Parts: sequence; C-alpha cells; structure tokens
Amino acid sequence: MAGHFSRRVCAALIGLVGLAPFALSADKATPDLWAEYQETPDTHPNIPNCSYAGYRYGETPIPSIEGPVFDVTRYGAKGDGETDDTAAIRAALSAVGDEGGVVYFPEGRYAVSGVLFVHTNNTVLRGQSRDGTEIVFTQPLDRGYGTYFYTTTSGKVATRWTYSGGLVWFGPRSRGNTYRIDAAPDSPIRKGEFTERWLTAGDEAPLSTSAARGERVVRIERPLGLKAGDFVMLRQTDPGDHSLVKHLAGGGEWAERYDWLHGRQGAAWPRPSPLQWVVEIAEVAEDGRTLTLRQPLRFDVRTEWRPTLQALGPLLSDSGIENMTLRFRRPYEWTPEMHHREEGWNGPYFNNAVNCWMRSVTLIDVDNGPNLSCAKLVTLADFSIKAGSPRTMAHHHATITRAASHDNLITGFRIESRPWHGLNVESFSSGNVWSRGTLVHGVCDSHRKMPFECIRTDITFETNEGRHGGGGGPLMGARFVNWNIRSYTDNNYMIGWANAMPSGAIVGLQGCEPSWDAQANRTPNGAISGCRIERPGATPFPPDLHRAQLEFRLAKTPATP
Repeated sequence: MAGHFSRRVCAALIGLVGLAPFALSADKATPDLWAEYQETPDTHPNIPNCSYAGYRYGETPIPSIEGPVFDVTRYGAKGDGETDDTAAIRAALSAVGDEGGVVYFPEGRYAVSGVLFVHTNNTVLRGQSRDGTEIVFTQPLDRGYGTYFYTTTSGKVATRWTYSGGLVWFGPRSRGNTYRIDAAPDSPIRKGEFTERWLTAGDEAPLSTSAARGERVVRIERPLGLKAGDFVMLRQTDPGDHSLVKHLAGGGEWAERYDWLHGRQGAAWPRPSPLQWVVEIAEVAEDGRTLTLRQPLRFDVRTEWRPTLQALGPLLSDSGIENMTLRFRRPYEWTPEMHHREEGWNGPYFNNAVNCWMRSVTLIDVDNGPNLSCAKLVTLADFSIKAGSPRTMAHHHATITRAASHDNLITGFRIESRPWHGLNVESFSSGNVWSRGTLVHGVCDSHRKMPFECIRTDITFETNEGRHGGGGGPLMGARFVNWNIRSYTDNNYMIGWANAMPSGAIVGLQGCEPSWDAQANRTPNGAISGCRIERPGATPFPPDLHRAQLEFRLAKTPATP
C-alpha cells in the first residue's frame, strides 16, 4: 500500500524540515479515511492535500536571518514607553537594503503612533526577548494611517480596517500601500488609494485544454515568458449557471439543491466572484506553453469557465516578525454593536506576501489579530492573543484568512481573549491549515464566498463562543476537514455541523456530537451532504492530520527543485 515506508527514511526526511516525527506504522488503529487518503492524496473526495501549507511548503524551516543588523536604538529609538519612536523605527526599516536584514529591538517598550511597513525581502523584525521587547501602538489605523469608510450593500457605514490593514504591514513597496506623505494621517483615504487585491503583471493567456483536480500540467494558448519559480494567477469565472461554484462545493445533490439565488441569512450568491488561485511554476517546456505546477490542482480546469493564466506582479518574500510582544492601546470596550466600526488596532498584516512568517509573538488588546489577505505559504506559529484588562477582552477577529489566500499554516496558537469571529476564512481561500491550538474563547469562523479544501486539526475549544459572519454562498466549500477537535462545553457550533461541509469530514470530534442540522443557513433544502464522520469521541490517528500529510509526502515524493 502507498504510505508504507521505513521509519529511518521518514525520520531522516522530517529532520530536514525540523519536525518531530511520529510513527505512521501499521500497528496503529488506522481510520479508513487516513488509509484512503494515502492511496489517492491529490484526488480524495473528502480529504484535501494540505501538505503544502506554510513557509516554503513545509519543506524547510523558517530561517533565522543573521544580518546585517539594524538596531533601532542606533536610529534614535528610546524604548522608554513614552518617547514616540515611530520615526526612528521607520528610519531603521528604510535603511534595510535589497539584501534584507534584521531590524533589531533590544529589550524595552517602543511607543509607535503610525504604521510600520516592511517592503524589503529577507527582512525580519526581531525582539531581544518575547516578554522583554514590546512595541506599544498608541494610534489605530484610522488615525495612524488614514480613515477609510465605505457603505455596505445594506446601507451601513463601515471601515475597511474592520478586516484589512495592520499596524505592522508586510507587502511590496510598489503596491502604493505605504507611508502616506501627502496627507495628514487622520485624513480620508482617497478612492483607489488603498487596495488589497493580488497584483498581476503582463498579458493574460487562456488555457487551451481542460485538466482535472490532482493534475499538475496545464497548457496555455500562447507563451507568457514564464520560468520555474514564478507565481501565477489561475483564474476561472462562473458563466452564470453556478456550475463553477457548484463544483467547488463538491458537486452532486448538495450543491445542486443549494439555494444560490435567494438563500437566507446571507447565504445567497447570485453572482459569484471569479476564482483566483495562486500557484508556483515548477517547470516550463520548450514551447513555453506547457507548464508543470509546483502542486496539484485543487479543482477542475474547464473551458466553459474561461480559465486564464497571468503572472503575478511584485511580491514580498521571506520576511517576518518574531520574538516580541505587540501591545495596542485600544481604549474602548468592543461590543457587537461596534461591528464594522472598529478603529483598526490590528496585528500584523500580510498582503501580496509569499513565504513569510510571524512566530513567538504575543498580541495584547487587538481589534483584529494577524491577517492574511492575498497571502500564500505564510506561517503564523507559536503566538498568543491576550487582553490587558477585562474591559478589552472582547474584539473582532482572532485570525483572518481572506481574499484568495492559499496554503498558509496557522499553528501553535493560544487565544485567551474573546473574539467575536475566531479563526476566520473566506473568499476562495484554499489549502490553509489551523493546527495545534487552543481557543479559550472563539469559534471556527467562515465568512462564506467559497473557501474550500482547508483543514482544522488538533485544536481545543474551551468555550466555543462567538459567531460566524459574512455573506455569499455556503459556509464552506468542498473538502473542509475538522480532525481531532475538542470542545469542553458540549457545543458543536461549526465544528460539528456535518451538513455545512458539502464533501468534507469530521474525524475524532470530542466533547460534543456531530449533527445533521436542517437550519436553512446550513442545509440546502434538505439535501444531505457527503461529509464523512469517523471516530466520534475518540482521539484519531494520526492526531495532527496536516503533519501526517507532510511527513507522508516528503517520505513518498522528493521535493521538486
């Protein structure tokens, strides 16, 4: 059977990427789904292949950048908690050249009144110690960067900072989302001045042939001058019959009976947005038209969906933040009535960023925790979100994964604050993993718009309180998996909603029971989904599905150059 390999080979390969191996041996009681997955890892109908999630596909550890070192105190930062160190830290960031480096914060408390932009590759913001180095943000985005209000479809006035932007902002310099030198920080942002979409560059070429989920080779009608290592956007558009989004919901009776046009509680999606999937090119044939992808397709490519390929524009790569505390002087007590009116006390924001990271960081009193928006292969590891007082316990999001963000890994987290929306995902985001975490408060959150092929594994929900949000289609698309999830309050909100998972799986749900609830926002007109339920009430093997997938892939298939 595929997947039978030697412990010695497995241990050697896993050592290369810094993971502690666990045995995948036949003497363990193996759930049917895990055995099936090993037979068809790229095409299994219920389990997605999320082994590519995280920094450089999980095949190499996050680097420890050594230098050059740009000590912020050498640029005038005081670190006394009172002096505004914004200009000094920005000067250190500006001094980083194209080769990158370490923006170093000795122990101290650095008061910052504006946004810190990271625009250079191979650049890390590093504190001397996680508890001894604090950046204290004294102004939110709508005063430290600029106000940005818009009117929702329901006529309400909202701020973009309710789900976008961060006071540490990772993105390429050419985006235009950078320090505002032509306007006062609290002045309104002009239309078009802020955007977070994936940037593309050059011509767009139609794909000339169809391809099936799990395949790696696609063909375009004309060469685009692409080369191995380039990231491209594969775009498909629903022709108006909902055939594309039905496919992304797993197809079959569940997708056919879903009420796409009317729905209830935000579930209708009359005009779906185009699917945008970002993928790396592994090889280009001599004809320039035959392309091998770095990872398998997560969906079919069909000519009726007008598939096109286009190179991505500028990206930020191999940069991160680590080993420090970020404290936000948010003065107000958040309530649901403030929803979409947050000022923007937001944690690190990764936009048009690939192969970046946040690790060993504590965030205190945020509106929104770390935010992945148009991001790929980003790892958020070993972080916690806390409140500095009972008054600031409640806030909007714990983590955000949106705007077609793919193959990101959020792992080793602890949420001690009380987010209204906990682990967010939305907007065609796929291949993402949340693992080895604890939420003292908070829920699995989907804001709809067809997130698909994602895994939540080895996570504890102590209260499972909060709510999901969003509008536009089902809560989850095809092949969402909840694997080894624990609830301490006999509450299956989202984590046990089997019929909200069109073709996914619930494996090893403990502390509560899965349900086939017929509520209108979960079940399309009584159709039963293809969700598989295994090992209820028991710890499954393997306990961490993502880690097992990564170990299986590395032991079975050598990494592509």
